[in-house]
Amino acid sequence: MRDSPSHGPVPETPRSEPEIIPPGQGERTGSGRASTFVFVDRYGRTRRVSAGTLRPFGIILALLTIGLVAGLILLVVFGALLIWIPLMAVTLAGLLLFALVRGYWRRLWNR
Repeated sequence: MRDSPSHGPVPETPRSEPEIIPPGQGERTGSGRASTFVFVDRYGRTRRVSAGTLRPFGIILALLTIGLVAGLILLVVFGALLIWIPLMAVTLAGLLLFALVRGYWRRLWNR
């Protein structure tokens, strides 16, 4: 049998050499956790995500944002209730009035 290239996809050569960071030499925060994460997506593109620790101002800002979103949700829910309660009362009153008028007309026509 002759030497022939294999039938299949040709492996892609690396675009760059990976950087090997010795232990203890990477970017570290005050708590000792790494603050930068590097990963490669499915298309081979390198992504770098930095995540630092939250300080008191960041925690306060996050809590205020959560409170604001929760307040807006409650406002929408209570607003919907304030619209639906009178609407249901008018509908119920209309149905009762319709039943009374219908009974009146039945009695009037059956005489």
